[in-house]
Amino acid sequence: MIEVEKKFAMSEEDARRVLDGATFVKEVVMVDSYYDLPDRRLSLRDSWLRDRNGRFELKVASYAGEWKDQVVNQYKELETDEEISKALGLAGPGSLRDALKTAGYAPFSTIKTTRRKYIKDGFTIDMDVMDFGYTISEIELMVSDESQMQEAVNKIMAFAKSHGLSTAPVFGKLLEFLRLHDKDFFDKLVAAGAH
Repeated sequence: MIEVEKKFAMSEEDARRVLDGATFVKEVVMVDSYYDLPDRRLSLRDSWLRDRNGRFELKVASYAGEWKDQVVNQYKELETDEEISKALGLAGPGSLRDALKTAGYAPFSTIKTTRRKYIKDGFTIDMDVMDFGYTISEIELMVSDESQMQEAVNKIMAFAKSHGLSTAPVFGKLLEFLRLHDKDFFDKLVAAGAH
């Protein structure tokens, strides 16, 4: 599956409008540790390896063109150890965690997030509060293949517009964390096109 999402900064009034008529799904607490090689080559290609509550996930950029030109985020999500190992070119026996360590991957940031998840009109709406004082929301759709991505982008933008949301770029939780705690790496990501 491919995740198509747009991040939003929402005021309390924005959240009330967006969540009016939405169905609350659940609240979860996630601890995400983000991994990369020392040169940060994975992150600089807009691919994100994280250990979320003890399980690895890899989000691989899934769009044509420049990172900086993307209106919404589009990622292929790899969730099994086998898929992640293959995508990263890791080989050998043992666990994914062991293979990552052997290859030189190590955590560079850890963030705790309390997420409230809602469903409305076929969209998933995540309201996230991070342990470092940052709040962000995401509106997302999942599509089965790349041919459906532009339609999903259009739907998300139309949904946002119909609810009076600003579509100005907003930093995701990791970029905001890095802006505050690892300015050198943040500057490299921005130079690479992150927004």
